[in-house]
Amino acid sequence: MVNASDGRAESDLQQWASRTILLGRALVVGAVVLTVASLVLVQRISHTYEDGLAVTMDSAVLVSDAAVPISNLAADLVALTVTLADGLESSREVLDSTRQALSDVGVASSTNLAETATAAADISDRLAAVIEAIERFIPGDTQSLAEELRSFADGLDPLSDQLVALGDQLVAASEQLDEADTSVAALVADVRALADSIGALTPTFDALAVTAEELHERAEGAATRLGLDTWLLRLLVILGGVIVALIGVAIGRFARLLTDRRIVMT
Repeated sequence: MVNASDGRAESDLQQWASRTILLGRALVVGAVVLTVASLVLVQRISHTYEDGLAVTMDSAVLVSDAAVPISNLAADLVALTVTLADGLESSREVLDSTRQALSDVGVASSTNLAETATAAADISDRLAAVIEAIERFIPGDTQSLAEELRSFADGLDPLSDQLVALGDQLVAASEQLDEADTSVAALVADVRALADSIGALTPTFDALAVTAEELHERAEGAATRLGLDTWLLRLLVILGGVIVALIGVAIGRFARLLTDRRIVMT
């Protein structure tokens, strides 16, 4: 019975040792595979971060280089819009003067000048009648001043209506200029608002340039640290794989050593 029990114990020990040795070998193989896979993964992640940092630095340089010209362009646009607004203001003054002149001339043409022309025509006609009466008493065939006065009066008759029509046209043109002045005033307000909006963007462009420079410096620093961090991570992966492999080897040797001692003791 003792021999049978010893035989079974020896068999169980051999099975346990075989399994333990197999486990140790599996740990060694697994450590190697995981170490290689981890190193490949670290390399891929490192390349990904390097590409991302390179794109970030290039973008930061591009933004930094473009921010200054854009800021200068914004300043030039502000100056241009302010000049345009001042020019429109000056044109409003010219329009107002022209409108007032047209209105005054139109009103005068429709009233004073038309009435004056009518009165002059009446006076010429009456004076012609008086001169005709006087000429009847003058013998001889002389040039008739009365006929010239009547011709003058006939020429003045349509002038009154023409002056009224002209006055109405001038007043209408004055009203159109007044409407145009309203449109120009609105345009001036819009131009000045545009100048204010563009001017408000100038500090943003300046801040963008500073931010781009800071981003480039940080990305460059991260790229420098990435190389060291990658080598440290690789070292940790290798050390972890070596430790696991050593554990697997130690387990296998311990199983063999325990089996050999049991055999010797038996």
